[in-house]
Amino acid sequence: MACIPTTQRNIRYLTIVFMLIIQVSMGLVQSSDIISANTIDQLKSRQQIDYSDFDININIGWFVTNDTATEFIVFDNQKTLHRIADGEIVESWQYVTDSEQVFSVIDGAYWLDEFYILYTIDNQYWINENSIVVDGIPLALGTDGEFLYVEAQVDTDLVVYQLDDTLAIIDEMIIPSDNDEPVIRVGRIDLPTILQTTFDGAVSLFDFDQLIGEFQVEDVPTVFGHVNASQTHFAWSDPNSTSLNLLDLTTGDNVEIADLNNLYSQYYLLSHDASLVIAVNVDFEPIAVAWDTTTGERYELGEYRACERIPDKMTLSADGTTLVIGCDMGLDLWRVIDETETE
Repeated sequence: MACIPTTQRNIRYLTIVFMLIIQVSMGLVQSSDIISANTIDQLKSRQQIDYSDFDININIGWFVTNDTATEFIVFDNQKTLHRIADGEIVESWQYVTDSEQVFSVIDGAYWLDEFYILYTIDNQYWINENSIVVDGIPLALGTDGEFLYVEAQVDTDLVVYQLDDTLAIIDEMIIPSDNDEPVIRVGRIDLPTILQTTFDGAVSLFDFDQLIGEFQVEDVPTVFGHVNASQTHFAWSDPNSTSLNLLDLTTGDNVEIADLNNLYSQYYLLSHDASLVIAVNVDFEPIAVAWDTTTGERYELGEYRACERIPDKMTLSADGTTLVIGCDMGLDLWRVIDETETE
């Protein structure tokens, strides 16, 4: 299900391919390696996309990216979404135009070579051009490559719905609340991976409705963290940012990586090989840092692009090559590039 006509998409892709061919012929394109502890010394800000360069009013750092962080979807204050490729807006569109209410994006996902946007308007919920009916209030959208998943707050429970390519609900998983033994869904972990924690440090890992493993860590909830792409490890911190830890999801072994000294980080990201944890906006400073999960060594990566407030979102691209930081002023793309390569 395309969000724009097929002919326009073909023209756009041909244009992008042509531009890339020109760049390669001029020696302007460099290959990127996977972000890991072995390549951390070469991880730097390589490209900044400034919203001020565009003749539109964007002041929101939310974005969705494709698997290689070469295309992005952003939205402005006029209910308009914009696709950015090669640092330029290549198309803009609106899904809903006949309403005076504020268009509000909830989440997005890149699936089947298309961007899918979950949003609300007129008290209805939509994915692209399709109205969806789920119980409760949708909170997140994700994909495993085969299905879409919508997480929703239903009364005091969380429910994750599985959708097929017609956006029909075909299955669901209920995460019940328990006043006696509260269960917390660890946030900022991409669906269909679901990680639950309790106040006494019990951790349960689900791949949608399949229980993968149950673990016990320190006597604290693992509320902040990230699971790597292959679901082998979970980097986490406690509510007070006492320490940074790494839980092996195959053996159950948990090790402390570093003492955080109560320094809060808005996001933690774990590299594909689980060798590196990256944090942005540490202690509300505009910096990116990283820790080697084996040695605990901390790397000061430097400041990210200028912003007027803290970033709204950061992520690792699905291919593991790019750290993307989004704020009200634009996007900042950090990649690993061998600077000895001939340009």
